[in-house]
Amino acid sequence: MDADLRTLRERLAEISDLGRMFFLGLWDQRVKMPTLGGPARSEAVATLGRIAHEKLVDGEIG
Repeated sequence: MDADLRTLRERLAEISDLGRMFFLGLWDQRVKMPTLGGPARSEAVATLGRIAHEKLVDGEIG
């Protein structure tokens, strides 16, 4: 059971890290990003959100 709990915590920590980068990207997009960087930043933020969502709904998490 300890190994399962450790694995769950590691996966949730990874999802949390992705979420932090997602919100950092959104913040940066609003306050610091050059005007022409919008499309690339939007794609990057969307990718981070998609990956975090896929990991969160993975059947192994529960």
